[in-house]
Amino acid sequence: MPDFASPAAVAARLADVGYLADEELAMAGFLSLRLHRPIFLEGDAGVGKTAFAAALAEAAGEEPEPDLYDRRFLLSRPLLRAIERAPCVLLVDEVDRAGDEFEAYPLELSRFAHGGSRCVRC
Repeated sequence: MPDFASPAAVAARLADVGYLADEELAMAGFLSLRLHRPIFLEGDAGVGKTAFAAALAEAAGEEPEPDLYDRRFLLSRPLLRAIERAPCVLLVDEVDRAGDEFEAYPLELSRFAHGGSRCVRC
């Protein structure tokens, strides 16, 4: 792993791998690399958290951690097993009562469905 002397050096290396970081993000990356500590990134979908993590890993000469939502890391519980057997219909009744966090859950599960599986929200 390269020894970055400053946040500016981290920003320059990130630019070399195609990621333009502002001063605050370069500082966070620098401190993470220097102190050997993780970074907690938060923000709306699409703001670049995953892109930053991948770029920082590449800039540091490391492999990024695998996608934790990859099928290899999911427990095969009854709901997942059901949608993996195509065709199936998953009825999620009264999803509005489940809260905002659950809204995307059926869609995420459908990423792993094979064949004619469908998720139906009611």
